[in-house]
Amino acid sequence: MITKQMLPLRQLRYVRMRSGGTCKGIILILSRLSHQELEDYSDQTVTAVLLAVLRCMGMRSPDVDKAACHVGRAVGIATVLRSAPMLIPHGEIRLPRELLSKHHVNTRGLSAAPAGLDNVAFALGSIANTHLENARSLSLPRDAVAPLLPAVAAQRFLRQLERAAFDTFDPKLQRRDSTLPLALLWARVAGSL
Repeated sequence: MITKQMLPLRQLRYVRMRSGGTCKGIILILSRLSHQELEDYSDQTVTAVLLAVLRCMGMRSPDVDKAACHVGRAVGIATVLRSAPMLIPHGEIRLPRELLSKHHVNTRGLSAAPAGLDNVAFALGSIANTHLENARSLSLPRDAVAPLLPAVAAQRFLRQLERAAFDTFDPKLQRRDSTLPLALLWARVAGSL
């Protein structure tokens, strides 16, 4: 059961999905978030899981915690960008409203990529990339790299997004990255993000 104490952001609202009169579940829709609140939400979700895995492995140091925080934020932002093409046609906007309004993106009656969305994707991608660079700049023990490998997948998605001119609706971004397992293996063996 989800309680108000479990939800850190006051801007979260609940939507009950009903099908045939039965409750199918609760979806949390992130609305009216600033990019800072999106980062905080990523901290409280993705980063919390990364830190839990690192604690289970006995990893406890300030650099490891900072790296997990940066990786968690980057992965959370990349996930929001990756999910935009699937959610926008259904009227769900999980991109920060402040960036949408700053870049004059019209969010009413969306069925495809609205004009200006590439600028929002660029702004969020830049923030995520900065977090990944900060995580890479920290000195980490070799054993701490494995739990932080989601950074590799996030970095590869951000590179693909850059190649697509930050068009989140580009069909190439929806394809499976067939070389991702090799990139993950290489990062693990090399001991670096």
